[in-house]
Amino acid sequence: MRRVEKYLSEYMDSRSVFFIDFLLSLISSFVVLLLLNYVTKSSYDSVPFALTWMCSAAIGTIAAMLIFKGYKVIIRHSSIRDLIGFFLEVFVKFGVMLVALFIIFDFSFGCLTALFFDMMLTFGLLLSVRVVMIMIYDAYKGKVKDVSGRKRVLVYG
Repeated sequence: MRRVEKYLSEYMDSRSVFFIDFLLSLISSFVVLLLLNYVTKSSYDSVPFALTWMCSAAIGTIAAMLIFKGYKVIIRHSSIRDLIGFFLEVFVKFGVMLVALFIIFDFSFGCLTALFFDMMLTFGLLLSVRVVMIMIYDAYKGKVKDVSGRKRVLVYG
């Protein structure tokens, strides 16, 4: 019973949500980079391009997350307004990557398409993780309610 009480009084650490969002954003950028290299065969397979792509993705993600603070949203009570925040985070990442790639490399339609795909994939991953967190919350709430008779648990990320 004390273990249940301990978990009911704590929130999910926002730093862990920040780290999860950051990793998902970088994973999506890496997957898109691999797809871009596979589809174009030789246009974007240089190390400087890959470093610019991943560094600009990391910088854009961190900047956007610090500006919009989407990782500090109460996950269980997410709404359409939170979706707009996630979209703005992804759009800032897109803008930072676009500027970095435009300044450093010869920009093409294939690169712009890859950036749009990265934006969609990142947005989809962030939303999917939030849905999974809500599902975990609901499963946890059902178990805790059975064990302790409580009706509310707040998951904060």
